[in-house]
Amino acid sequence: MRLTWYAFSAVMAGALLGIGCPPAPAKDYTTAELAALGDLTELMRVNAHFADPWLKRRTDTDFTAEDFANMAKNADYLEASARGISGPGSSGRPDGFRTFAKALEAASGQWRDAAKAKDVAQTDQALQTMLAQCKGCHSAYR
Repeated sequence: MRLTWYAFSAVMAGALLGIGCPPAPAKDYTTAELAALGDLTELMRVNAHFADPWLKRRTDTDFTAEDFANMAKNADYLEASARGISGPGSSGRPDGFRTFAKALEAASGQWRDAAKAKDVAQTDQALQTMLAQCKGCHSAYR
């Protein structure tokens, strides 16, 4: 009986931990591929892959030079992905969906610029803006 309880607990804990982990993107895309991609599910996986780790750290103040370099690179991918979402990925969706995607694209550019400048306050602001766009769109259209 005790072994059954431990096995059940382990399975449930694993399931709960996996709920918030979206699948990884199917491949490593170039920014040009992302901007032309029409598969919304895949574009969202790319967004989660490149944005979620930084959104969790948005209030950090101890970013390293390597962190800022990675942020700038990730922002390029997120910006291209948002371009894909507002373009081919928004086919058949309401205009408001495209509006959120365009705002995410702009915030991604601001994030890249802040990361290149190694500006912690502007990085935080851009990440907050990105998060607001993600939450707003998911609330309205998910």
